[in-house]
Amino acid sequence: MQESLQSFHEQFSKSCFQQAWELIETENRSFDDDLQMITLAHASLFHWSRRDDVTQTNLAVANWLLSRIYCLVDDADRALEYAYRSQELSVSLAAFYRGYAKEAVGRALNLAGEREASRREIELARQIAETIEDVDDRVMLLTDLETIH
Repeated sequence: MQESLQSFHEQFSKSCFQQAWELIETENRSFDDDLQMITLAHASLFHWSRRDDVTQTNLAVANWLLSRIYCLVDDADRALEYAYRSQELSVSLAAFYRGYAKEAVGRALNLAGEREASRREIELARQIAETIEDVDDRVMLLTDLETIH
């Protein structure tokens, strides 16, 4: 029973994440699409948190996803909540994850109208990005940082 439950959590943690990501990339999302995207991201976090093999990285990324989604639906308070949680979980992780946690905080602060605080977080994320050895990962983070206005 436990093995089948773990298999269920493994399948749905990944599937819900992927479906939420597909909705992020969908142009002209409807209100119902937004609700589904939020629900899928929460479900992904739930299933990751129930897996025996869950890591800080998995939880940091799942919280980052929720922050990004709440930015997309203009909910700054929730975006900040999940961005800060991602940041807490990322403290001891590789630069890529720390940088993206800072990106999430910067994006959410920007949405909240906290422009100066947002600029500080974005600058810290850029500094972290410069330490990322994988060029593709570094460019991806720097490119995402440029989308924060």
